[in-house]
Amino acid sequence: SYTGDGAVLEIQDPLGSSPTYTQVSPSDLSVFELETFNNALYIGTGSATSGYGVWKASLSTPGSAFSFTPIVTNGAGRGQAITSVVSMHVFRDRLYVGASGWYSTVFPGSELIRIASDDSWPVSYTHLRAHETVLDLVCRLLLEKKPNQ
Repeated sequence: SYTGDGAVLEIQDPLGSSPTYTQVSPSDLSVFELETFNNALYIGTGSATSGYGVWKASLSTPGSAFSFTPIVTNGAGRGQAITSVVSMHVFRDRLYVGASGWYSTVFPGSELIRIASDDSWPVSYTHLRAHETVLDLVCRLLLEKKPNQ
């Protein structure tokens, strides 16, 4: 995945003498992460006022304009408590999204959600056990996963 605080740009004539860049993401999205999943580009966003989000960018036909669909909004229902996507990674046909509330407190809340290929995200893990780090949580979640999932 790619990390930053900005927008999604499309480049025209990248090998030419005068390549041009055009913003294709909505101007009100602050983009922090990009990851390809499910034949589309998924965009992790952040907002100090409404919380984090995940958007799906897809093309209906080559050369057409991108279509942006919200998958997760309003900090996954937690609003300002979880303000930004901080990581995105595909593993075993699921998109794992880590988010944190770094705008809101010195010790921010964090969570991990798992997005399925149908864009549902019924699983949300928001609590670490007393001895766990975020890496321990990811490993525990992967071990808890049923073999046929």
